Amino acid sequence: VVCINKMDLVDHSRERFEHIQAQFAEFVGKLGFRDVRFIPISALLGDNVAHRSPRMDWHTGPTLLEYLETVPIATDLNFQDWRYPVQYVLRPDLTFRGFAAAIASGVVKSGDTVLVLPSKQTSRVAAIESFDGKLDRAWAPMSVTLRLEDEIDVSRGDMLVHPDNLPKVGRRFNATLVWMSERPLDRLKSYLLKHTTQLVRAEIEHVAHTVDLESLEPTAASRLELNDIGQVTVACHRPLFYDSYRRNRSTGAFILIDSLTNNTVAAGMILDDEPAPPAESEARGRFEWPHTHVSPAERNERLGQKGAAVWLTGLPASGKSAIAYALERRLFDSGRVAMVIDPDDGLSREGLPDGSSPAQTPELARRCADAGLFGIFAYASPLRADREALRAAVGDERFVEVHVATSKETCKKRDARGAYGPAHPDPQYERPQDPAVTVSLDSTDADEAAYEIMKALERCGLLPSQYAL
Repeated sequence: VVCINKMDLVDHSRERFEHIQAQFAEFVGKLGFRDVRFIPISALLGDNVAHRSPRMDWHTGPTLLEYLETVPIATDLNFQDWRYPVQYVLRPDLTFRGFAAAIASGVVKSGDTVLVLPSKQTSRVAAIESFDGKLDRAWAPMSVTLRLEDEIDVSRGDMLVHPDNLPKVGRRFNATLVWMSERPLDRLKSYLLKHTTQLVRAEIEHVAHTVDLESLEPTAASRLELNDIGQVTVACHRPLFYDSYRRNRSTGAFILIDSLTNNTVAAGMILDDEPAPPAESEARGRFEWPHTHVSPAERNERLGQKGAAVWLTGLPASGKSAIAYALERRLFDSGRVAMVIDPDDGLSREGLPDGSSPAQTPELARRCADAGLFGIFAYASPLRADREALRAAVGDERFVEVHVATSKETCKKRDARGAYGPAHPDPQYERPQDPAVTVSLDSTDADEAAYEIMKALERCGLLPSQYAL
């Protein structure tokens, strides 16, 4: 219903009303409403609000109050597609087992054959129980309890339907999403999706566009902010039983909940069109690396830092471990969270005393950065190709290569493990081509070297400037 107010300012002109009505009718025609009613009113004296106005006797329709009291609302209910999302299993004693819920849509009769989703077991309705006693039939939106003839497994979140009228079943679907949170959509985290009586984890896989509310035209976008309306692709962690919102409002609607705050952040309406298949890399990533409930942005906000892998590379006995622990101390004293990983902790491969990194180290480095930590790795990593593979695994913006360029002569003096002994040839080492910072223990100590690395972390945008002081 569209009330065109302040008609007293245009002398209750029918022509002016019809002009405004034509403009709005063109606009709302894009919204797909089945019925739109226009009412001319003047709230100043209550014209056509509760009582018909003699100053606008050309208006033959109802007043606003008459329309609101008589508008048919049952036409919005779907009586064709029976959907019964089970809310509760009633078992007061061994002689009674019923499934309680509000009928989402459609009609069910005693004796009907029903199918249970997702198990696909079938049975027949033995009785329909209500507060007023047994019923022969029930329809939306009545709340009833169904008893089945067979003892089959049914629990909360399951859905009972007629076998010849099935909803869609799937993990992915397109939807229109209305974003209602001041915190923008974070595609790197998962949300809780509430649909009928199911609660599942889900991610927003893709944002197609937002809607310009002035023109209703699509606008390219990659995220949603407060009051944005956009078309998205939703990916759930287990299948939902749904219809499009246009066909069935009860099984076509859902909400998104932030799992950390329990705030409802969005309301969604499932669309008719099917989503495009995900890219191979996206599909593989979704199943191999399940989304966390906590996104990198949230970790950064909580910890006050961006996670990174600080990679100290250099000759054996160049002082990598000493510098690593001095850097850890400085980071800790400045309020950062860091940890040191070096060959002494048992992660180095057997037979490689040069500190080569084990096969699992790229994944460990990536996990440290994802968790928002400063992972300080004190591995020689003599091969340039190995270090570039590490950079690719962690991400260029989160990989800080530190060349510990202590001279071979100083390394030999510091050597306590026999890496330069008579039984070992001088180790081969490929120097970094463009490290973030170069330090050396030839003319400085580990703490001063750690200070230089802190300044490099500032330059990389991983630390605010005051923390290097």
